[in-house]
Amino acid sequence: MNTDQLVQDILKQLEVTYSEKEIKGMQRFGITAQKLFGTRKPVLRQITKPYRKNHELALRLWD
Repeated sequence: MNTDQLVQDILKQLEVTYSEKEIKGMQRFGITAQKLFGTRKPVLRQITKPYRKNHELALRLWD
């Protein structure tokens, strides 16, 4: 699977785990951004664990 496909796959997984409740909780602590997924940290770790050492993927997701 190439990097573009991985980015799309991870973004889809984040959209599935979207939580308005989590976003409101983040905002209470002053966390604001243009794009928030509201994904809980344990779920985020589970999604990203297989890609921990893929720096190219990390850079693409950061942009």
